[in-house]
Amino acid sequence: MLWPLIYCMVLFLLTYMLTTLNAKYFSRWNATDPVYTLRHDPFIYIFSLMLLGTFLIYFVTPDYSDSISPLRFSQLVISALSSSFLYFFLLYFFKDNRPILTSALTFLGTLVCASCINFENSPLNGYLPAPVQIICVALFISCVALSSKLLIGLPSIFSLFISSSLLGIILLSFLGGLPILYALFAAFFLGIWVAVYQSDKFERNIQLNAQSLSITTLFICTLFAHAISEFSGPSVMILTFYPLSELICALFVTYILRKKENELYLNASYFHGYQRGLSLSVLQSLVFKIGVLNIILSAFQLHSVNAFTLPIIAFVLNLWLISKLYYTDTQMPSFKQASQQVYQNIKQDLKTIKRNIKKD
Repeated sequence: MLWPLIYCMVLFLLTYMLTTLNAKYFSRWNATDPVYTLRHDPFIYIFSLMLLGTFLIYFVTPDYSDSISPLRFSQLVISALSSSFLYFFLLYFFKDNRPILTSALTFLGTLVCASCINFENSPLNGYLPAPVQIICVALFISCVALSSKLLIGLPSIFSLFISSSLLGIILLSFLGGLPILYALFAAFFLGIWVAVYQSDKFERNIQLNAQSLSITTLFICTLFAHAISEFSGPSVMILTFYPLSELICALFVTYILRKKENELYLNASYFHGYQRGLSLSVLQSLVFKIGVLNIILSAFQLHSVNAFTLPIIAFVLNLWLISKLYYTDTQMPSFKQASQQVYQNIKQDLKTIKRNIKKD
């Protein structure tokens, strides 16, 4: 396992240095060209590097013969083309002013990618027929991709989420749950997004739009969704729970508690915490801890006899942690204090819901 580890380190350092060196040009574009132009869109270069690296790694990497169902070239092409098409189409035709059409188009693009997955080793076999499994996977990835747009309020939070997910993929590969090829992909992407996180640590250098966050997540999810054929689908799924938890929190606050905002991300827990005085470093620390928790649970899931118990526990823990973040002011409370505070706030929310129902 020494050479794969060395390859991962080299790929990480390569993309980290390339992205870091280019970050100063991205920063200049933001200063001199505040109006969006395709030529000065940093995501075009970031995503192009991701796609180029994916295909180069696929062709150059030695065959370690550790795949149950080897990744096919056609699967890479479909994931790349679908993501690229969606980015330009959503950017120029739909944007955020037509959310239903945006969601439908994202789902259709993801459905095409999901149809290429080998479901022979899926944990849902025996419960659902293959066509229904394809729809479920496409719906799940679409929700993750669309929910990641909520992190546009503080882009460094998105970079932390992506980076922790990629670290999880690398760990799963070296634990034997995924082919080494997946670890090389993840290490290559990790260098890019760690550099983006470092540049965006104070939210001023690399400016990304909501579509870029969504398409990055979509491409990574559709690429690693092929872990289903390696018996590791539930483990990889756990790594994606943070933005879904933010989405549920934002929807609950917006439509149940009726605290409507012009943009949905304004009701996300991380942004609410930021508005209430939490420092950016505290927010980043909590999101990183959530990522580490998901990595640990995904590693345990590799050896779990049940494909559903740990993912459910992981999702509940993600929701609990971000609810703690939603109701935190300037200091992170202890476990006991947070539990009591969440309990009291839930009671208050239930009273608010009852009042809203009576008004209707």
